[in-house]
Amino acid sequence: MFILSPMMKKFILIATTTCILGACTPTQATRGNYLYSEDIASVQPSVTTEFEILNLFGTPTAKAVFDDNTWYYVGLKTEKESFFDEKVTERQVYQVKFDEAGIVQSIAEVENDTVDVPLASRVTPTSGNEVTFLQQVLGNVGKFNPPTQ
Repeated sequence: MFILSPMMKKFILIATTTCILGACTPTQATRGNYLYSEDIASVQPSVTTEFEILNLFGTPTAKAVFDDNTWYYVGLKTEKESFFDEKVTERQVYQVKFDEAGIVQSIAEVENDTVDVPLASRVTPTSGNEVTFLQQVLGNVGKFNPPTQ
C-alpha cells in the first residue's frame, strides 16, 4: 500500500484544481479578414491601387454581386468557452470601392446591423427504415460469411 505525505496530497490537490480551472479558460480566434487601423490609415483614395490593396489586406472576403469594383473585407473575433458555442465579440465589415482603372475611390466601414434569420425546425424526410439501437446490434447476427480455406 502506498501512503501519500501531506505535502504530496497538497500538490496533487493544487495540480488538479489548476487543470480544472485551466480547462474553463476561453479560447479566442480571429476569423476572416480582420483589418487593423494602421493598415486602413495607409490606404489613400485616388492613389492606392487594387494590387496594393491585395498585398495589404489579402483577397477580399466577397465582391459585390453586380459590381466587381466593390470589395468587402469581413473580420470576426470570436471567443469559445469549454463546450459552449462560439460568441462573436467583435465584428467589422469594410467596403473598398475602385474606379475603372483599379484605383481606390473610397474605403469605409459598413454599419454592423446584423439580422437574425430564424432556422427552420422542419426535418427533411429521407427514405429508408428507422432502426433502433437493439435492431442495429442484433441485425447482423448469423449473417457472416463462411470462412474460406
